[in-house]
Amino acid sequence: MRISSNADKAINRRRERRYVLPTLAVYTEEGSDCREKLVNVSKTGCSFVTPVSLTRGEHVLLHFIASSNYYAIDDSYCLDGRVVWRSVLRDGNYRYGVQFPETHSDFLEGETRAFREQVDRLASRGPVPPSAGTSA
Repeated sequence: MRISSNADKAINRRRERRYVLPTLAVYTEEGSDCREKLVNVSKTGCSFVTPVSLTRGEHVLLHFIASSNYYAIDDSYCLDGRVVWRSVLRDGNYRYGVQFPETHSDFLEGETRAFREQVDRLASRGPVPPSAGTSA
């Protein structure tokens, strides 16, 4: 008989399939010089590493850019995120699991819908599946 551990629960918190998409960048502040390291992404959330300190439950605007050109407006998305977990890494950075909650803003709702379509397009190009230890 196998008893599930907290690690098992952490791996399976998100129902949507997770993707590692190296062409997708994420920033926590618009125009920030600090590009966060996106660990994985799904239609309903993401995991990333950053030196920025956030608290569990905090809402954060995430700026995703699907192009190497930061100013490519057609490939950029602004999503509301809620920090659902965080861990402090040995190097002093933080790793977060962020959920994209339902929004009541027409703008953010449109951005979320367009972002999900973009994730589908990028994933159909042959995503690299994340290892079992990388989850959000």
